[in-house]
Amino acid sequence: MPTLILADLHANRAALSAILLTPEARDCGSVVSLGDQFNYGPCPAECLAMLRDFCEEGGRSLTMLQGNHEERLPHLGEPALRGVNWALLRWSAEQIGDGLLGLPKDVRLMDGRVWCTHGTPGDPDHLVDEEGVRAVLDTLPDNCRLLLSGHNHIRWRVRHAGREAVNPGSAGMWEDSPGCTAPFGILQNRDDGSPSVSLYTVPYREEDLLCDYLQSGCFHTDPVIPRIALTVMRTGSRHTMLHYIRHAHRVAERMGGDMGEPAVWQAADASWPWADGLCSEAFWARLESEHRQLCE
Repeated sequence: MPTLILADLHANRAALSAILLTPEARDCGSVVSLGDQFNYGPCPAECLAMLRDFCEEGGRSLTMLQGNHEERLPHLGEPALRGVNWALLRWSAEQIGDGLLGLPKDVRLMDGRVWCTHGTPGDPDHLVDEEGVRAVLDTLPDNCRLLLSGHNHIRWRVRHAGREAVNPGSAGMWEDSPGCTAPFGILQNRDDGSPSVSLYTVPYREEDLLCDYLQSGCFHTDPVIPRIALTVMRTGSRHTMLHYIRHAHRVAERMGGDMGEPAVWQAADASWPWADGLCSEAFWARLESEHRQLCE
């Protein structure tokens, strides 16, 4: 039976719900999630429960891989992850408990012909682009014909030297997209037995996404990172999170401070060219006021 392929769900319940309601997803006998199931989005525990319920109710198998966000879970007590810039990660981890600990970095399907990973084989945090993934394809075992990976939140299909690399796009934070659109893939065998991936998209309701953020209260822990994530989800803007983190690094250097210090984070927020001109705390206050009745 076909396999549903998800990448970088990032706790976006509105996106996951839309995917799981599609006939393509419901026809699948198994689900593989390529890592980064949590963080950034407002519903980490709810998304894990939804995935598990979907599989249990349909008699499907579920395989979740370790992404770079899950890779950090055993290290949350270390000084590098105690700053305000990691507050949302810590909040997200509290919601899921030990539900994402000990996940594999890689899994091979279809007698080894398909390699599933988050970044590149053995390294969830290795970020490659469409050009760089060609070199990764050259390193695969001889019988492996297809690499499925995520991490980079865009979608690609790259054919090289008789092999193929497919990134279905981030299910929860698809960048370079129309916004409020969830991408996914369906893996199955061709008639000749070779693996094939079909790519799909489904829209989801912006109102559902906004209500999930407001009801979760995750922005009270850190108003900035949830705002950037919401911006990407709503607009599909490319590399916004990366650009902001680089901006914060520059602010920290100018101030002679550390990225995790609240003062640095506040200065970065105040100097970032937000489209509405509001600081992040004011942004969430306005959003709560505008959508209070909608989310009741």
